[in-house]
Amino acid sequence: MSIQIKKTKSKKKLSQDDYRLFVYLIRGTVINACISLEIMMDLYISEKFCLDNDKVNELSSFIVTPRITWSQKLEVIKLLIIVVRQKYKTAITF
Repeated sequence: MSIQIKKTKSKKKLSQDDYRLFVYLIRGTVINACISLEIMMDLYISEKFCLDNDKVNELSSFIVTPRITWSQKLEVIKLLIIVVRQKYKTAITF
């Protein structure tokens, strides 16, 4: 879903209803992007600890998604990146 804002030269103000709809659209887009990012984090964490796709889905569905908060997932991701950096001797910094 992409948002297209048309630029016009007129200085026409948005009505209160149009403004409210615009805010709802932006809010929904941001929430959707955050949810997608969280799902990717869940799967990345699960794939690091399981080889089988069924086990990845189970770990993600039963443990990672419902029991770990956003900030905790981010900390796990950071630790996994540090491990990868040490394994491959690449320069990844935070």
